[in-house]
Amino acid sequence: MATCRCGSTFSDKRAKLGYHTCLKCGAEEAEFNRIEKSKQIAIPYNKGPYMLITSRKELTSLGRK
Repeated sequence: MATCRCGSTFSDKRAKLGYHTCLKCGAEEAEFNRIEKSKQIAIPYNKGPYMLITSRKELTSLGRK
């Protein structure tokens, strides 16, 4: 059995898939990532779709003509 960072154990099958956390910690991490990514959404140009802004270059060029 593999050990999570919180000290609980989880299935070896889950560890073989590449996960390093138990289901509870994994859900908390996923929720944190969802909230952080929701802060990185912007409309890069007029009448454009919402996009995930991932680089500083994209951030500095928002809204310019």
